Amino acid sequence: MLFAGFVSGLLGIGSGILKVLGMDLIMNLPIKVSTTTSNFMIGVTADTSSILYFKARLYRLYFITFYYLRNFSWFKDWN
Repeated sequence: MLFAGFVSGLLGIGSGILKVLGMDLIMNLPIKVSTTTSNFMIGVTADTSSILYFKARLYRLYFITFYYLRNFSWFKDWN
């Protein structure tokens, strides 16, 4: 997985495809398990980086509010 992260950073692509191929071909895991594990890794990385940004106060509250309102505005149409 370290190699997948290095190559994806070097090429500027997401490492999900490399991780899934590595887990499928080298570790002989089923595709469903490989994709679920890759999604879990991405989620843990995103959570960790957002916690670090909040601790370092490197965020802008108005960007977060705009993003939240834009992405979750479809809830009002559920009635």
